[in-house]
Amino acid sequence: MKREATRVLWLCTGAFAAAVILGSSIAAHAQAPLWVEDPAVLQDGECRFRVGGDYALVGGGIERYRFPSLYWKTGLGGAGECILVFDLGEVNQDGREQGWDVERFLIASKLLVRGPGRGGSPEASLAFGVKIPSSDTKKGVGVDATDFHARLLLARDCGDTRLIANAGLGILEKVTNLWGQDDVFEWGVAAVTRAGARDELLLELSGNSNSTRGPANLLALVGYRFRRPNGGSWDLYARWGLNGGSDNFSCGVGYTVRAGLFSPRFVEAEAGGSESASGQLEELLAGELAHLSDADKQAIRDFFAALKKE
Repeated sequence: MKREATRVLWLCTGAFAAAVILGSSIAAHAQAPLWVEDPAVLQDGECRFRVGGDYALVGGGIERYRFPSLYWKTGLGGAGECILVFDLGEVNQDGREQGWDVERFLIASKLLVRGPGRGGSPEASLAFGVKIPSSDTKKGVGVDATDFHARLLLARDCGDTRLIANAGLGILEKVTNLWGQDDVFEWGVAAVTRAGARDELLLELSGNSNSTRGPANLLALVGYRFRRPNGGSWDLYARWGLNGGSDNFSCGVGYTVRAGLFSPRFVEAEAGGSESASGQLEELLAGELAHLSDADKQAIRDFFAALKKE
């Protein structure tokens, strides 16, 4: 028993040391408020929940307020994620206020195709989402239509910077035609780079082709994220429209909570009747080391697995 406890302590110490070393060279993964989605997936049962709000100067005497803006996702089996997006918004036009209403309700999933460290190829995932009809179009904050989106997600780590690219298709229901449909091309590229032990800078360029709902969009984002020791993070961002069809300017703030819906430790305890070393490692990653990026956590798990084989 004493030997096992010593082994566990040694493994956890080694994992912590590996995390400190890797933390200086592996970039953190992207998340909201970026439009692009990172292809990496959370561990089974791990979840992120972001609460935010923003303001947009649309132009032409129109302003938009959005609060709350909710983004939730959880890992499924280490091979995919379930994602939910829910926004409440209000539009003011020339000082005439509209009531708060559902602007967007999106249900999406992500499937990991290629993970990190495989022959130098970029990480890749496929994502699919359905936007549920959310509001009466007369209120100006949502669209009473069902839309389908599909994206290819790619990413690569370059030192302290993670480069991400998304490209996909949106099949939008026409709101002016009962049986009509619009197909739009959607794309985005982003860079997330570490500016300190807990600081990250976000840069993004995204857009989509035109449809009957509006002209093509081209948007640029600059943001900042601060990761707290408890695993949560604050983010601030500003976004500018680069063409006539985009919002003139928008800005926002959000806070993300990271937690575990369940821990593999409890599953192993039920099966074996005792707490395992891997369970303790997962508890450590969900607690004191929760602020680390997903790539850092996976590197620690790989290090742990290699030690167990010796």
